[in-house]
Amino acid sequence: MKISLIWKNLIPAVIILTVLVFSVVRTRRDTPENPPIVTVIKKADLTFYWNRKCKDTDATVMKLKPGDSLQVLGYGKPTKHEPFYWVETTDGQRGFVLPSVVDTSAVAVIEDIKTFNYQLTSPMGPRYISKAKFEKLCQTMTPEELEDYFDKSMTLQRVDSGVSMFFNVAVLDPETGIQMRPKVSFPKTDAAGASDIQYKDSTDRNAFFLETIPLTGAIVDVFHVFIDESYYWYSVNLKNLEGWKHYLSFVLIFGFGFFWLYATCFLLGHIVMALIPLRYPFKWLGNYAVRWVVTALIIITLYIWTVLMLTWGAWWWAFLPVVASMAISFEDRFMRKIMEQRCPHCKSMDSYTRVDTEFVDEALQWCTESEYDKLVSSNTERWQTWTETVWKMGDGSYRTDKHNVQNHSRTTRVHQYNDFKVLYLVKHYCDTYECDICGAQYEQDRYEPIEQSREYVGSHQTTSVSEN
Repeated sequence: MKISLIWKNLIPAVIILTVLVFSVVRTRRDTPENPPIVTVIKKADLTFYWNRKCKDTDATVMKLKPGDSLQVLGYGKPTKHEPFYWVETTDGQRGFVLPSVVDTSAVAVIEDIKTFNYQLTSPMGPRYISKAKFEKLCQTMTPEELEDYFDKSMTLQRVDSGVSMFFNVAVLDPETGIQMRPKVSFPKTDAAGASDIQYKDSTDRNAFFLETIPLTGAIVDVFHVFIDESYYWYSVNLKNLEGWKHYLSFVLIFGFGFFWLYATCFLLGHIVMALIPLRYPFKWLGNYAVRWVVTALIIITLYIWTVLMLTWGAWWWAFLPVVASMAISFEDRFMRKIMEQRCPHCKSMDSYTRVDTEFVDEALQWCTESEYDKLVSSNTERWQTWTETVWKMGDGSYRTDKHNVQNHSRTTRVHQYNDFKVLYLVKHYCDTYECDICGAQYEQDRYEPIEQSREYVGSHQTTSVSEN
């Protein structure tokens, strides 16, 4: 029993921790150390997008001339766009160009760029931060320091002696619950103090909760690493898998995703519950205190994870009811059995042995029971539904076509049960258990029903209906 209680909590904890670590490690925001260099072969536009979905309605353009060198940082294809290269000029400006305007024939650049190491997510993933902290950083850091802090901005354009930047940052305003993407302008490239911050692409998903729940901004600032997203796709390409491996990979991804989304908030609770049967880690805590510690850990982690998931974008109606039901059932599924087996004196697990049984009393008790008898009848109705389209022909006649034809069935079953009146002699015992480690004892009532007689009193029928 002791070992089974440990594994019952340790296995979920290991799975959750593995998924959580993998989700953090796989986040790729750093650009390649030695990106490929290409040369512009004809007059072209370097496009600076000031929105996360690369919409042309909010963009500026800089002309490139033949012979200009560009570092290729990534390859992507946003919605309703041709594939493009994310590039950086020799003077540090960053934007997007079409692959057709650069020379890739001298070296095998195309194959290198289109590997998964350069495949951009669409749109590029953000880092999460509160509005107050972001604006403070913009006033105390230079553009270069901000890029070191947030990783490279998606867009960077030199304007006069200054620079404008569009960051891959989701800025949360706790007062409204709205998230925004920032365009930041600096009057000088080497001095701190943003002259202008424009917030774009605002989204109000889960805004009601994010503006109502306290400390959302502080939680996002401290724990953002768990929800920060990647610039690039992870290097595992599921398209290369075939047959059952391909389908198994999606099952595993769904399973791991479920653990990440719904079970992460129970990680600390499972770890503590796995350690309790070992006695010594929590020997100093009584059973009542253990319940409070585990409950407090679950409440705190559930609160933090709820804020993070709502900020990340999980739909509240698909997240909150599930984690709430899991939290309510946690005690029945994990805590209750452990507490029942833990000695409140020496904190040993599964150490009690029944040493005495005392007969208390006995009493006759009537009860009603039902037993399944037979299937009385089963009737199935079948019918079709369809959609009709009426066509008028050239000669004035009409033609009717059926489509979306669907078969339906409804089965009605009647079951019969026999009812009995049963007399039991219920014996009441008081069992005494003793801890093998410290000798502490406790008593527990036990009731043993013994059937004395059974009288048939009739039958009843139930009807069930199923549809396909």
